[in-house]
Amino acid sequence: MHGDMRSRTLLASTRFACHALTRAVCEPRWQAHSRGFALAVVLLAACLMAPQAARGQMPAGYEGYAAFRASVDRLAASDRVAASVLAKTAGGRDVVLLTVGAGEPDTKPAVLVVGGVEAGDLVGSHLAMMIAEQLAAAPDAGASLLEDVTFYIIPRPSPDAAERLFEAPVVASHANTRPTDDDRDGATDEDPPEDLNGDGLITAMRVADEAGQYMPHPDEPRLLVKADPTKGERGVYRLLTEGVDNDGDERWNEDGPGGVDFNRNFTYRYPFFKPGAGPHQVSEPETRGVADFAYDHPNIFLVLSLAPQDNLNHTPKPERAAGRIRRGVQGSDAAYLKALAKRYADATGAKDAPKPAEGPGAFVPWAYHHYGRWSIAARPWWPPKPAEKKLDEKKPDEKKPEKKPAEGEQSEEVPEASGEPTAGDAAAKDREAGKAKKKQPDPRAAADR
Repeated sequence: MHGDMRSRTLLASTRFACHALTRAVCEPRWQAHSRGFALAVVLLAACLMAPQAARGQMPAGYEGYAAFRASVDRLAASDRVAASVLAKTAGGRDVVLLTVGAGEPDTKPAVLVVGGVEAGDLVGSHLAMMIAEQLAAAPDAGASLLEDVTFYIIPRPSPDAAERLFEAPVVASHANTRPTDDDRDGATDEDPPEDLNGDGLITAMRVADEAGQYMPHPDEPRLLVKADPTKGERGVYRLLTEGVDNDGDERWNEDGPGGVDFNRNFTYRYPFFKPGAGPHQVSEPETRGVADFAYDHPNIFLVLSLAPQDNLNHTPKPERAAGRIRRGVQGSDAAYLKALAKRYADATGAKDAPKPAEGPGAFVPWAYHHYGRWSIAARPWWPPKPAEKKLDEKKPDEKKPEKKPAEGEQSEEVPEASGEPTAGDAAAKDREAGKAKKKQPDPRAAADR
């Protein structure tokens, strides 16, 4: 689907959904079916763009904070978009909110779109900006759409953490810049990774160790796999983050610079005292700003996150046990989520998605369980699954090796005919003669009959 057609589909389907939602609010007898249908169509329209853009329309590079902020300012020049700041981070960066709507947006049903829930996932941030751009630049039908529904879009909720990917050396991290004592030794950020080979990247390194857990991959010795002792495998390497043991505790790079992970700092199943969780729930200006905004806007009925807690490609099963603390999807919601997942799959053709990431302290389950809204998440992208090679697959010219008999073992090969009878031939003739004799009718039995 081309960009303009995709925009028209988004506008038309979402407009219809909002009319259904309005009818549901005004007429209680339509509430269950119309509200569920409205949610399905709004979500489908929003997600329809994201996977297609991720597969074929990604730019050559991603935007650092300065370029991102410039893009926000350009969007805010549209009469459909208003930019505001939810919070100021410890690094002095803005947590930006884009409000896309018309008239009085806070008085209309709204969808909250959050990209870059995992700060290192720049694709999610980019796709959230694309949704805002599509709505701002849509044809005249867009104005009619935005009279019915408001889109609140938070493209980059943790800008300090995202910016670490644009600094040298590059570290794959989701944490912000708050100094933390990750190894609980009384010091903060004292054992960071180091760029030992000077390539500008913090990667992994392997250290030869007879007590290590890793061994070279049998087909690609440059890769390491975990040894399985039950199969007679023995590890010969340790796998460590690039760097040295600065604090001498025989643990490598366990207490680097920062920080707190936006996606581990929310209240639902908060992981106390775990790395990245922070000193307490919602301790960071980023998480506090997003949570406060959500609670201050009761018109939000749906939260769409671009996050690894994917419940569209892997629909969660309804919770069966009715305990005091709910940990799963309520049974009455499961049918709606299943229908949405089917529409999403039909629209995108997505397949082979990785399993959803665990969610202690995560934003997506918080939005459902604690904020009390429909919370839908999709991974912005994942690498395609390689074709599996069949174990019994053979090359066309491959021949089965001949089996040589062991010493003292009789060969199974059939000797070539020499023209002269052998002892085996005589035995075979005797057996055939015996069979023929058994098949001949008994004359005495015939006389009796």
